[in-house]
Amino acid sequence: MENRSRIAFEILDAVTEVWDSKRVAIKFSPVMLSSVGIVKPDEETIALFKYILNKLNHYNLAFVHIVGSSEDLSGTPGRRLARKLFCSFSQ
Repeated sequence: MENRSRIAFEILDAVTEVWDSKRVAIKFSPVMLSSVGIVKPDEETIALFKYILNKLNHYNLAFVHIVGSSEDLSGTPGRRLARKLFCSFSQ
C-alpha cells in the first residue's frame, strides 16, 4: 500500500514545501470503474484508500475531495465496493 500510494504523497510533500498546506487539497476516486476499464477496483482497494485517508490526517490540507463513480455501477462489482467504501469512510 505504501508503494502504491507513494506518488500522491511525494507530490503533496513537494507542493507543501512551496505553499502552505492550508492552501492545498487533494481529490481522488476509490471507485472509478468505467466501461473502458481505466481503473478497476480489486480486493486491496478498500484497504488502500483507508491507508491513504489515514495518512492524509498528518497533512493540514484545505480539504479532501472524494469522488464517487461517474457511471451507474448497478450490477457490477464496483457497486458493492462503492457501498462498502463510503459506509466505512462515513463512520
